[in-house]
Parts: sequence; C-alpha cells; structure tokens
Amino acid sequence: MLFHRMRHFVLVVITIVAAGCGPTTSDDESLGVTSQALREGPDFQARLQSEVVPYCEANLHVFSPDAAEVQLPYAKFEVPEGETEKAALVIIPGRTETFLKNCELAHQLRGLGYSIYMPELRGQGSASRTLIDRMRGHVDSFEHYVADTQSFIDKVVNARPHTKRYVIAHSLGAAILTRILQRAPGTFDAAVLSSPMYQVNAGALPESVAWFISSVGTRLGFGRSYVIGTGPYTDEGDAFATNRVTGSLARWRINHELWATRRDLPIGGPTFQWLNEATWATYLLRRDAHLLVTPTLIFQAGDEHFVVNAAQNYVCQRAANCRIVLFPEAKHEIFSEVDSIRDSAIEQTLAFFGE
Repeated sequence: MLFHRMRHFVLVVITIVAAGCGPTTSDDESLGVTSQALREGPDFQARLQSEVVPYCEANLHVFSPDAAEVQLPYAKFEVPEGETEKAALVIIPGRTETFLKNCELAHQLRGLGYSIYMPELRGQGSASRTLIDRMRGHVDSFEHYVADTQSFIDKVVNARPHTKRYVIAHSLGAAILTRILQRAPGTFDAAVLSSPMYQVNAGALPESVAWFISSVGTRLGFGRSYVIGTGPYTDEGDAFATNRVTGSLARWRINHELWATRRDLPIGGPTFQWLNEATWATYLLRRDAHLLVTPTLIFQAGDEHFVVNAAQNYVCQRAANCRIVLFPEAKHEIFSEVDSIRDSAIEQTLAFFGE
C-alpha cells in the first residue's frame, strides 16, 4: 500500500511542476548537466511525462531501519552493473520535505556516473510518523534521525561497493549528516550542505530561551503539543509572494498544490519536543565543529529566515576543510531556486566533488 501511494505521489508531483510552468565543472560534465536540465518551455511537460515519471517510478523502495515499526521510503538510482560508477551520491532532505522533491535533481544527474540514493526522514512525507496527528512536526529524539540515516547508509548505500561516496544534504538533513560526519569522518569523501541547520532561527527569542521554554514545556507533559504560536498547516494566506523558501514560482507550486491535493502529506509547526531536541542537537554540532574534517562546501542563502547563517560561519571556520559560497538572492531552498541560482549550485557541487 505504501509503495502504491508513493507511485501516485510521484505522478502528482510531476504534474504540478509541469503546470507551474567557485570552480567550474569540466566542459563535458557541464554540457551533460545543462542538456539534461528541465526548462520551462514547449517541451517541458512532455519531457516530464516521458522521462522523469518513469525514471522515478522504477526506482522507489521502502526501508526499515533498526526500529522495525518505522518504514522509510527511498529512491535508488544505481549505475547498472558493468558500467563505470564515478561515486555514490546520497541526497538528504530538510524539515517538512519529502525525498521525492529531489527527483528532478536525480534525473538531471543521470548518466554522469553517480549511483544516487535519496532517503525519507522519519515523520515526513510518506514515511512513518510518530503521532496520530500527522500535521505535528515531531521527533522523540534527534538521535533517531541520526540512527535512521546511518542505518540507511550502512544497509542500503553500502550494500554495494563504491570507490567514492558523496552527499548533498539540506537544512535539517545537513544537521543530521554533520553529526554523522563528526562521529565517523570516513563515511563520505566530500559533503555539500545547503542552508545547514546549525542553529534554529527562533525569531526574537535567543536560542537559550527557546531551548529553556521547550525543555520546560516537554517536562511538563507538552512535548507532543505544538510550540506556542504554531499549529497545523493551512493554505490560507499561503502565497508565493510572501513565501520564504524559494524564488522559483514553478518549484514553489510543487509543495503548495501538492499539499492542497494530498491532505495526508502536509506538516505544520514543530512540537515542543522537536524544538528542544533541535536546539540541543545544534548546540552540540557547534560545540564539536572541530570534529568536522570531511571536505565540506556550504551553500548559504542570503535571504534566509529558517536557520542562522552566523552559526554556519562559526562551524565552517572551525572545521578542518570547509568553505562557504553565499548566494545573496537565494532563499532557504537553494536547490529549489530559480534556474540561474540552481544551475550555479549544481555546477559548483559537481566541481567540488571532482576536486
């Protein structure tokens, strides 16, 4: 049942997209990425239906980590046996996102020699959720994210040998990945982190106050309740002009119209326990910044509202091999941005992996 829902989900995502609309790579690779990119135009919808949909449908799976009751969908696009693989590439999404959001990227990178693996995070998309109320953004422990992802790497990604292993991770996914790299530096050969969540933007509240309030709320039995001022997702007042995630109208419509169609997918605000886990975990990431020795490239959004850019600077300055690329006009989701920003991010990612 879960697998069939995932297939339907892919079709809905692709249909909505169609309706909505540093160093450089080598010449051959740049040409390949550019020629395979989907552009809005006369043949946009036709290419989506004929290329992306079947490509995604043929590569959907379900994974159960060590906790057998948790089911985590994922996509796997492996280089066929007998062909030369350049590297394994894992793509990890951010909070509220589904791994299927990155299907466009996986399709664009096909034929470049990467075996691509895209896991779902627990509590999001079509993955198992802890609470009956699926709208609540909740996790019992940040370590569950870490354990799930590490198990996915061990049991799915490393089920076949790879000469190199790379990773692209966004926001919450980047925080999870950073914790893994701090503990096991050899897990990946290089990492690209998009808007990494090294500190939650709590608005007017200092991080310490947000942690204290969420800690008290959790201890008083409100851990599974929405943080004050948040609640279920509603599309009332949800407009592209005021969105804080992307400047791309076509890509913004993916989630907006999909969530309007599939009411089981939206996620609302975080719970007290999620906020408590996130603020403590990101403090530990900054404290242990010196343990990040894997070559790391951070993409930073100039128009950022969800995470704190200063925390990214702090971690990168203390890591052994890290640099930051600022996209001044970008919002939080850089790989879902307008073509010009997205193209630059992809080109710099591939160049970084090739260093």
